[in-house]
Amino acid sequence: MNPQRKNTDSPFVFIVDHCFKNNKDLTNSLPLSKNDLILFADTTHEPKTKQVDSIRDRLKSAFGDNISGVIGVEGGSVMDIAKAVALMLTNKGSSTNYQEWDLIQNPALYKVGIPTLAGTGAEVSQPYVLMGSKRKLGIYSDYTPFDQIILDPDLMNSVKQEKRFYSGMDCYIHCIESLEGSYINAFSKSHGEKALALCRDVFLECDEWHPECDETIMMASYLGGSSIATSQVGMVHALSFGLSYLLGIKHGEGNCLVNNHIE
Repeated sequence: MNPQRKNTDSPFVFIVDHCFKNNKDLTNSLPLSKNDLILFADTTHEPKTKQVDSIRDRLKSAFGDNISGVIGVEGGSVMDIAKAVALMLTNKGSSTNYQEWDLIQNPALYKVGIPTLAGTGAEVSQPYVLMGSKRKLGIYSDYTPFDQIILDPDLMNSVKQEKRFYSGMDCYIHCIESLEGSYINAFSKSHGEKALALCRDVFLECDEWHPECDETIMMASYLGGSSIATSQVGMVHALSFGLSYLLGIKHGEGNCLVNNHIE
């Protein structure tokens, strides 16, 4: 990170899932220096545009434009919040105004993704998805992907198996959508097929979840995110967005509910 630091007083902001607030093993392992800051993001519900705007305003008030970058630590929700904050620190107005294709005008601050939960592919895919005032929708731009990612399956040790399952199923389902979709191409096909095979190794071949499963699903997430980045999701994700917006159902659970009813 230091090569990306603007000056000795310019902080990096670590956005960490609030579930790690009392986890000293994780927070003490973060490479903080001088003015670097840890912000705990509430992920009880799906990430919202107003949540992103609030974090942006707080950072602007404290540091102005003297921020070196944003680092997201946890699963897809925090990854998306970190991407969004890094972009909103360099673009004017509410993040609601950018919920579409190529509306971002300015490059983001330097941003890093460190997933502690695998499956969403948010660490490598282009869009970030937020609940706005009227809809849940992705923000798509060449400026949205992370500049750097760190993949360490040991960071998944404290995650409950239920969360591992639903996050992993997100990868499984968007691989199916990518491979069956009309936007399929050689790049997305090769990455999606491998990611799908890794998901099946975990969900169909393993009798119980063990450390090797974490490593396998983390690579599936990376490859699946790479696949979906050059293709598109399908009806399962579209309908899951609706379940999240109207009923507050978490994304991975919503995907599974919809997938059960669509062949």
